[in-house]
Amino acid sequence: MEKLYRYIFDRFPLEVRKQTSGLHTLDRQEQDELHSLRRVVMIVGFSISIISNSLLFLVYYIFPQLFPVVSVTLPFFEQPISLEPVFWAWIGIIVVIELLLLIILNLYSVHRVAVVTGFIHANSRATRRDAVMEVALQTPARELANYGIDPYQGVNRLGLWIFNSMLKLKGTITHRIVRMLLLRILGRSALRLVLDFSGVPVYGTINALAARRIQREAQVLIMGRAILNQIKPRLPAGPLDRAGEDLLYDTLQYIAISKRDYHHNHLLLTQMFLEHYGIAARERHLLEPGFEQRLQAAPHELRQLTTLIILLGFIFDGYISWRERIKLAALQGAALVEEEAAELQRYTRDFLAGQGLDDLIARYLPSDPSG
Repeated sequence: MEKLYRYIFDRFPLEVRKQTSGLHTLDRQEQDELHSLRRVVMIVGFSISIISNSLLFLVYYIFPQLFPVVSVTLPFFEQPISLEPVFWAWIGIIVVIELLLLIILNLYSVHRVAVVTGFIHANSRATRRDAVMEVALQTPARELANYGIDPYQGVNRLGLWIFNSMLKLKGTITHRIVRMLLLRILGRSALRLVLDFSGVPVYGTINALAARRIQREAQVLIMGRAILNQIKPRLPAGPLDRAGEDLLYDTLQYIAISKRDYHHNHLLLTQMFLEHYGIAARERHLLEPGFEQRLQAAPHELRQLTTLIILLGFIFDGYISWRERIKLAALQGAALVEEEAAELQRYTRDFLAGQGLDDLIARYLPSDPSG
């Protein structure tokens, strides 16, 4: 299927855009384009779900003769079970078509973001295609595990699996709740037609929000790459001693735990710093208690660098979580950062709007890495 997705991705139009050698900051017109794109993908995502689910049940109720009921007697069951194999096959066809249309929408959305932000153009689409497509296909950055980074350190794995399963089934669960409410309101006489169609707006809303999230995630990935390319030439030279390497690894694990996710920008952040300082990937690195104290005791230059990594890690998924607000307060209490949560939120908005993070970077990194 990936060959098909690449083929579709490469068919989307490209127009000539201004190109810059450094960080591409978005002007007002480009920001408006992205806002307009967000509205369009949400409307189209909602419409795809509405049309597909309506088609599913309209055909079923208008042409019942196409969906015969088959009675099957199973061993150890006295009463025969009524099955509708044609209807289930029809559901499968509709679901496949809907998923394909949503994937095409996501591919178009992330492609458009990449074009508007200057990330891809005619000469770079082939080399940068896969990085953008990973967002559209919702591929997690599992490569982080290759560096010994574990976002779920200290989390009960069974509880995590149950939580993720509930998230994946949120549409079904919401639909069931709506059905129960309708049964409560209308009573047992409620038509099956009403109950079946009650899920249509639920799935439509979920698809619209998912399309919006993927477009936003594409912006986050592209802006994150641009910021990393901007700061790479300004990084202090290495190598680090063993304590410095441990602190850098602690910092990367600290961010991962705050995110509780395998995020692409965190992977890029990890790769860049480990490669820059020539640090070998570890099989597993656990964050031990006392991180703030170790950060306080670090040399000034290393402390500034790791603090910047933490703040970038908080910003780089485009959202400051409640966990990160708690961690930020702890860092403030240890006199390691001056930024308030509101200020970090402003930096995050600037980051998403394509305005860069020049002020934040200048506070922690010298313009000349030698001094």
